[in-house]
Amino acid sequence: MGERRIVIDPVTRIEGHARVTLHLNEDGEVVNARFHVTQFRAFEKLCEGRPFSEMPSLMARIYGICPVSHLIASAKACDQILAVAVQLRRLLNLAQLVQSHALSFFYLSAPDFLLGMDSDPARRNLFGLIESHPETAREGIRLRKFGQQLIGRLAGKRIHPAWVVPGGVSEPLPAAARDAVLGELPEMRGMVQRTLGWFKSALEPFREEAAAFANFPTLFLGLVGADGGLEHYDGQIRVVDAAGRVVADDLVPERYRDYLGEAGRMSVLILGYGNPLAGDDGAGWRAAEALASSLAEPSVRVRTCRQLTPELAGEAAEADLMIFLDASVEIPPGTLSCRRVQPEQAAGLLSHHFTQEALLALAEQLYGRRPEAVLFSIGARSFSGPALSSEVEGALPGLLEQVRELVARVAQAGKPADEPAGPGPAERDFFSVMH
Repeated sequence: MGERRIVIDPVTRIEGHARVTLHLNEDGEVVNARFHVTQFRAFEKLCEGRPFSEMPSLMARIYGICPVSHLIASAKACDQILAVAVQLRRLLNLAQLVQSHALSFFYLSAPDFLLGMDSDPARRNLFGLIESHPETAREGIRLRKFGQQLIGRLAGKRIHPAWVVPGGVSEPLPAAARDAVLGELPEMRGMVQRTLGWFKSALEPFREEAAAFANFPTLFLGLVGADGGLEHYDGQIRVVDAAGRVVADDLVPERYRDYLGEAGRMSVLILGYGNPLAGDDGAGWRAAEALASSLAEPSVRVRTCRQLTPELAGEAAEADLMIFLDASVEIPPGTLSCRRVQPEQAAGLLSHHFTQEALLALAEQLYGRRPEAVLFSIGARSFSGPALSSEVEGALPGLLEQVRELVARVAQAGKPADEPAGPGPAERDFFSVMH
């Protein structure tokens, strides 16, 4: 059957933007799976040079669904600068958990459990749930409303509230808001208990799937309090393995960089770009598609796009080596060329002629890291119609062979054990492995 690649793009029913790539071997078995976050944010760069007092309001903008979590995390970092401890924010954090978990459970997960994982995808959603289980859907919406209203009562508004500030909160909790929350708690508690009851019974038919789905050895990390119980606001870090055994305990959160880091093989990003409906301009796109179906190396990602854009800077920064594939009018039709690409500032980011050099420079400017990069070009003749010219079609196998050879040599070279895992320009000269 040959090796294949399956791409799910976009991934739906998640809070954000992503795609999934599955690599299958000749027997149709999955040998590698990758989850790609496709959003471009650059918040680290936005914060440079700003007063620390602005950090909470800036960080809340990372995510519109749960801005409170980012708001509180940033404010806690500011608290450390001021050497203070704040407790009232705990209630706001719990309100965030209620609304966010209600959204995730009732809106995104419950349709699978109550309508069946094999039911029609067109109705396996919140609207289908409302039709088939109106009371459950109503309680889910009510629980999320309660969490959102509690955030509004505490912080003034539900999205991007300004109540949390470095060193504390901007005003105390009004007595009327406190009494309103206390009055609604018994009803909300009853909804949660009913939900737990049906959820436990709904899991029974899926025991086999639960035992096998996404079941692989991994570590789990979370916060625990002084009593060893689950903590959401303060506490120490605990790490357990897949069997629940404690691997590390009482780790100080402020030193998380001492415990966590990035590791693995050298990452390669192959980017083929051009218009696949404009003759030879689609040569890079066609080459990337061919490589995606034949390269099963886990550390290799293959992407296609019609033109280079600033949004690609985030993905570029994650790679150790970036391979550009493009058509060129500067060399004879059907011939191949390869050159090293060095960062170079662009005159503007919105130009149609945003270059490979500008993309590398932007990655380094925004993320403090850029890959080594090479450009493979194939001489073009015609830019009309969907078909490639005979010269380009004949030269494609040679281009693919050169790229595969480079990828194989990079994989064989490996990443040195003493290479730092943190940010910083790639230090290895990958271009040298071609010679």
